[in-house]
Amino acid sequence: MSFEFVPHDLARIDLSDVYELRYWVRELRVSEGRLRAAVAAAGPRLAAVQKYLGIHDAPASTMPAPLWTRR
Repeated sequence: MSFEFVPHDLARIDLSDVYELRYWVRELRVSEGRLRAAVAAAGPRLAAVQKYLGIHDAPASTMPAPLWTRR
């Protein structure tokens, strides 16, 4: 059985939760150290961290599926 963790609040990065830390490292495609530095500098809000990192796109898993693909 596969377990895929998704944070409860997709607009906030909580580095104290190991599952959430792993999730954001994977989603933002950055190292743990770079993510920790970004959160320290920009705060825990995803938009601020993305701006700090120079990431302009939202992670694919945080975007809702288009209506025509939902069932």
